[in-house]
Amino acid sequence: MRYFNTLTKATIDTEFKISGGDWVLEGELEEVVADIVVDTVDDKQKEVEQVSEETTGDEKYDSVTKAQIMQELDAFGIEYDKKATKRVLYDLMTTQGE
Repeated sequence: MRYFNTLTKATIDTEFKISGGDWVLEGELEEVVADIVVDTVDDKQKEVEQVSEETTGDEKYDSVTKAQIMQELDAFGIEYDKKATKRVLYDLMTTQGE
């Protein structure tokens, strides 16, 4: 039987059953990876929801997401730093019409 360690990425062939720790039977590896991906996506979604719950009192600003602002800037061909904060991008978007 071949086992894979999800923490150290090591593999081992043995005739003995290994249990516990981060060892996974090679055939079950795809299930573990899928669970890790789902958990990671869920964590990222929670972060996004948490950030989006923060409001400033400015209805126009609060009603738009950073992704939507970036989409608008792309549509108008405006160059921007993808790492910029939502506020910076929003200000860039609103000042482009002036």
